[in-house]
Amino acid sequence: CDWSSDVCSSDLLTVPENNTLPWGTVYGAASDVVERYPVIIQFYKADEVVHVAQIDTKGDGSYEYKFRVRNLDQQTGQFTDIFEGQYTVKIFKVIPNTNLIA
Repeated sequence: CDWSSDVCSSDLLTVPENNTLPWGTVYGAASDVVERYPVIIQFYKADEVVHVAQIDTKGDGSYEYKFRVRNLDQQTGQFTDIFEGQYTVKIFKVIPNTNLIA
């Protein structure tokens, strides 16, 4: 990640129309992370935020976020697609504010 901007990375996520997998995963590693400060993962579809997650980083700066792509209604047996199509996924680093105003 280049932390000189507020976005660590931006990637394209494609969930096919005929997807049968229930889970998706976003993972990566960030350099120069601040311990106990998370990364924020935002999913965009057509420039609109549709999902946000805040994930703690490990000591080595790595992170992993597992999310539901499909749900099964136990009563009806019907699947519901939560994600389908193309999404832009942006990862943001949380930076602590050291300039506290009294």
